[in-house]
Amino acid sequence: MADKLLRTAAVVLLTLFVTGCPNGPFSSDSSGIATSTVEPDDPYYLDGSQWYLKMTNVAEAWQLVATQENAGRARVASVAVIDSTVETTHDDLSSVIADGGAQFLTDASEGEKLPDDHGTHVAGLVGARGGNGIGVAGTAYNGYPRVLVPVIGIASLPSNGNGSLGDLADAIRYAAGIPVNGKQLDTPADVINMSLGVADLAEDARSFLHAAILDAAARDIVIVAAAGNGEPGRPVLDYPARFPEVISVASIDADRELSSFSHHGPDLDVVAPGGIKRTSSGGFSLILSTITGNGYGEAAGTSMAAPQVAAIAALIRVVNPDLSASQVRTILHNTAIDLGEPDRDDTFGYGLVDANAAIRRALNLGSDTVLRGRSTELEPARTFALDPASIQWSPGQPRTVLVRFDPDHLNTLGITDPVEYVQSATGIPASGDENLVRLVVPEDRDGRAVLEQLNALEGVRIAVQDRVIAWR
Repeated sequence: MADKLLRTAAVVLLTLFVTGCPNGPFSSDSSGIATSTVEPDDPYYLDGSQWYLKMTNVAEAWQLVATQENAGRARVASVAVIDSTVETTHDDLSSVIADGGAQFLTDASEGEKLPDDHGTHVAGLVGARGGNGIGVAGTAYNGYPRVLVPVIGIASLPSNGNGSLGDLADAIRYAAGIPVNGKQLDTPADVINMSLGVADLAEDARSFLHAAILDAAARDIVIVAAAGNGEPGRPVLDYPARFPEVISVASIDADRELSSFSHHGPDLDVVAPGGIKRTSSGGFSLILSTITGNGYGEAAGTSMAAPQVAAIAALIRVVNPDLSASQVRTILHNTAIDLGEPDRDDTFGYGLVDANAAIRRALNLGSDTVLRGRSTELEPARTFALDPASIQWSPGQPRTVLVRFDPDHLNTLGITDPVEYVQSATGIPASGDENLVRLVVPEDRDGRAVLEQLNALEGVRIAVQDRVIAWR
């Protein structure tokens, strides 16, 4: 397998620079139940290459999950990996990939839609098949009698790493089971992972993306995102990690110090291993996972930290499916290993995620248990009314405009074809459906004027210029 690590440097550079109650139905009391034993035989796990799994105590958690599965107390909880396209035929992934994968890559070339190292690396970190005698074990292990954490690959980033705000919004809604352009996921994901982001968004674009996050949160889906990396020591998270409904994840190295590239700040929830600091031998502490070509490679970034948390969140729901997304978040907070100042701080959030402690806590909670933690109530007013001064247009961003409608308002107005409605109002060809209509503003038209015109239309919730989203 050593020859399959030859592309390690390329992956590294790519990632760095683009950046119940005790006696309830889910009790941990297993009297009369044979304790299951999980014995990984994956070579890279056995030789210590997956050092990061030891830091989050996942091996102990795997034993607990296996015992629940043996007792018939576990249920499947899927993770949607919204990223670049996953190599679903990889030997360590093919048996864990769920049906329903889709691509939302509007402007990507055919080549940019092909399987990519970044999405494949992230998918492996979530759920690569453990106990199959090859390669790596994912954070969720998935070497149980059933695949308990299937991975749904949803592409919203082309292989060049620069995707669109509109495609990301479509992917989030699709993962939540909302119909998008005639596509619908039969069973919504239990957890969404986004190892991607953008450092800043203007008010209009921020409201647009937040609307998609709120749609998923309203369906009780656990949403996880990378805090961002690139600018050393940046004390502000990227979007979508900065939204309150999202579990934000920063990166630490093998010495449990904040990775030099990792963003952090007041909105940070937890940290997980993302690697990079030079070791005593002069190398790097990097994160090993699956890559394309049926290979394995190392990388570093908050992109690598987030899927480990997403997988642990899924395992919490595997052993206790009655827990809400808010309860899952609070378990992660309250069981994290404190690394900085007592309780929460802006460098490590609540601390290093601890899979063993989190699963034990989930097994001792009833569905009616009230948990303490940060409130994530949905935005009370969802009108998206914008001050005209907040409408942004940047020559450096795509000339695509995204229009989101209020379907109920459209029905009241008797508008059955929102695409035609937009075309008639602007004179610009458009495509899409009532969830999202796209149009490309010609060079001879003033983009801001088009935005103002669209935001003044009856039935339009918000119209924004598309923005570039990149992996982290």
